[in-house]
Amino acid sequence: MLSLPSYNADENLHRIRIEKGNKFLLVEGPFDLPLYESLYMSSCNYVGVSNTREVLFGGGKRNILAWLHSKKAPNAVIVLDMDFDGGKYESEDNNIFELKKYSIENYFFDKKVVSPLLSNIFKVHLNDIENQLELESLFSMWSEKLVELIPILFYYQKEYDGDKTKWNNTFLCSEGCHSLCKTQISYFKQKLLAEMDVSESTCQDYMASKLSNECCSISFPGKLLFESFYRYLKATCNNTKSKSFSLITNPNALKLQLTPNLIKSDDLRSLMNKVASI
Repeated sequence: MLSLPSYNADENLHRIRIEKGNKFLLVEGPFDLPLYESLYMSSCNYVGVSNTREVLFGGGKRNILAWLHSKKAPNAVIVLDMDFDGGKYESEDNNIFELKKYSIENYFFDKKVVSPLLSNIFKVHLNDIENQLELESLFSMWSEKLVELIPILFYYQKEYDGDKTKWNNTFLCSEGCHSLCKTQISYFKQKLLAEMDVSESTCQDYMASKLSNECCSISFPGKLLFESFYRYLKATCNNTKSKSFSLITNPNALKLQLTPNLIKSDDLRSLMNKVASI
């Protein structure tokens, strides 16, 4: 049995404050920690950095920004999700970096991240997979199905200032396939509207005044789309070769398989190389 250290967000933030001689990379949540640690070490190797930072999580964006407002952290570099905020983070130490997609999960929806896994599954050249793997129809379906939900989530986070952790595991798929379910989406939408006690038109007008349209693979919460993404890849692979996806039994198993390939995302690699260079 392994005896593993365990620290909560407040303990991590306290460490940064008192261990002034050490350097840290601060990310939002515990799920983010192993993802960013893998990305960061790859980037450090690429840019030739040997004096690396320890990766810690800070309990979410809101908690990190509140802590940073009251405490300077010159020994920490911070990476935050884009969410619906769009690049409005500033600090005296210029140590905040922001993703160019809603969350780290959205970077899994990248042909360059997925192709190495499928190349290994089918034992074919990587270029063959990249040339034939088609994700645009999946992204188009997401955008079509979610067009009425995005304004509700946008208002919930930006104006209502609700707690998104209450719904970030919401199931949106149709039974037995990768397509998003209109009934599930409608139920989710009405539940949020009831909590906020606002009309759908209010949310739509609010978002229209502040946010331009983008592909849902970029601007919609990736956690809510990952089940659909997993099912799409599973169906694509199994239709190509029977039971070829059988060892990847659930979305979490897919994430584990794809995590080492996140560094292949051009945008994410560029950002992490900047982080590693500080």
